[in-house]
Amino acid sequence: MSDAIAVPHSSSQNPRAAAWFSTEQFRERERIPAWREFIGRMFCKVNIEPHSPERFTSSATMRVLPGLGIVSGNCSPLSYVQSPDLIENDDVILTVSSQPWLLQRRGRDIVFDRGDATVTSAADTGTYSLPHGGRHFGLRVPFALMSPLVTGIEDAFGRRIPADTPALQLLIHYLGGIRNIAGPDTHALQQRAATHVHDLLALAIGATKDAANGARRNGQHAARLGAVKDDIATMLDQEDLSLATLATRYRCTPRSIQRLFEAEGTTFSEYLMTQRLARARRLLTDPCNAEQKISSVAFDSGFGDLSYFHRSFRRHYGESPAAVRAEAARRPDPWEGLPN
Repeated sequence: MSDAIAVPHSSSQNPRAAAWFSTEQFRERERIPAWREFIGRMFCKVNIEPHSPERFTSSATMRVLPGLGIVSGNCSPLSYVQSPDLIENDDVILTVSSQPWLLQRRGRDIVFDRGDATVTSAADTGTYSLPHGGRHFGLRVPFALMSPLVTGIEDAFGRRIPADTPALQLLIHYLGGIRNIAGPDTHALQQRAATHVHDLLALAIGATKDAANGARRNGQHAARLGAVKDDIATMLDQEDLSLATLATRYRCTPRSIQRLFEAEGTTFSEYLMTQRLARARRLLTDPCNAEQKISSVAFDSGFGDLSYFHRSFRRHYGESPAAVRAEAARRPDPWEGLPN
């Protein structure tokens, strides 16, 4: 997963197995063939396509705990392609990248911001593109272990888990803390750590008893709402995004889409505002955007009126955009502690 999908198989390898690879270990002409064979086909079951083969660099650390595969690393721009010939099981895969990335799945392109995550299936095909490269990590858990924790987990495949999701942030920090658990006498500790990761992953996906029951009762409703939310996420910068726009896209009435949100106790307008403010906050707290003007952040989040953006942001978060940016600059990087 190397940001996601390049993850060692979780169900069949030695629980204490760990491996580290770097392109620096190979001669220049051997780097891409070796990476494709050892990391791609042998460990991660994906095809690796560097965007600039002549400048390809990468490093990855892979570990296996009971029922859990973990990969973390750093790479130059590349794509991971899950093709039918490499499918071996139905593991659940979590993908996270420190830079914006793209998932191409079932004919749809889904763009993820820095730190966003998603879960997919190892039994599915698709392409994970990292146009900026960067640090990344991924988890791989057998479907049989995750499905009891998140009923209807298939409905979550390909959906965005925002970077500021508390359970996702805690999961990232927790993975940094367990990276050194190894040795012949640590199996019980590894088992407990893996169980904690399973629970945090389930929380990040959104597992609760009530939500699971709702998924069983309203699977079709949830699937349609999830698709609408994904589309909203890709069109947040469009100031004219409206119910009518989505209704045209889904060939239905605006009222039918409004009902989807009302069933969750909100409205389309409230949800859209929350998502735009959350996007603005992510941009403001991203070190990569430190030089971006606040007015540009507002426009990139779909706000056409700067004064309205400032009022809405302060009302929602209790702080001004400038204050949130300043606080984020003083905060330690959550990716620190994860291996390069």
